[in-house]
Amino acid sequence: MTKYTTIANCDYESADDDSIHSARKLADKGQAPEALTDALDALEETLTEELTESGEYRHGAMSQGKCCAAESAVAKIVSLGKDDVSRWETVATYVSTYPSDDGEGACDVEVQIGETGGVWFVRSRDDAGGSDEADDTMYSTEDDAYEAAESLAAEQDESDGADNAEEYLRKATESRAGEPDTDGSWCVYWETALDDAGPRARYATRAQAEAAASLANDGLSKHNPGGNLLCGFEVRELVDGTWTLPEAE
Repeated sequence: MTKYTTIANCDYESADDDSIHSARKLADKGQAPEALTDALDALEETLTEELTESGEYRHGAMSQGKCCAAESAVAKIVSLGKDDVSRWETVATYVSTYPSDDGEGACDVEVQIGETGGVWFVRSRDDAGGSDEADDTMYSTEDDAYEAAESLAAEQDESDGADNAEEYLRKATESRAGEPDTDGSWCVYWETALDDAGPRARYATRAQAEAAASLANDGLSKHNPGGNLLCGFEVRELVDGTWTLPEAE
């Protein structure tokens, strides 16, 4: 514990660390949660009561102990972070997109709130390895954290009106497929050992046919969740009157 020359408004820095200074800066910016503001007020009151104007302890070791305890209370709150939260609750979700081998990927992101030491934090989580999009702001109440979580979800959402990532990707694929072309030289080909193998919808471009085939295979998989199918949809090109498998791009 350092002897402080200025008591008013806790305008000092500790010789041990900068926790008190950091707390005061948060308070000056109006970003200190209520728990931190209360601890700062208690520290100021303690310093006023237990230190002389020259920074000496009024009652020796007893005053020193009180000052140290008040400072520690502030430092404890300042040091709190998201890693200290043991229980998180999802209060909002949004869709995030990212580049992938297929062109564009998307995932559902959960925005969560959690409390520790009387302060609340916000974080974002997903299954695609994305970073936490929420900052380290401390919030005084659950309602404040909830509002910040909803605001973050609204700002980051890339769903374009879709309810989730799966729907977003389906709509994007539908858009790439576009409308069939009865004279197109590309098709979605139904490949099977049965007698009904053959071309289905035709398209003007390979990219359209690939998107349409992807949608068709997704639908097939949903109706046959067990997998290991011996049939499926593939892309073929009409070459000299024959539907031919194209070379890999």
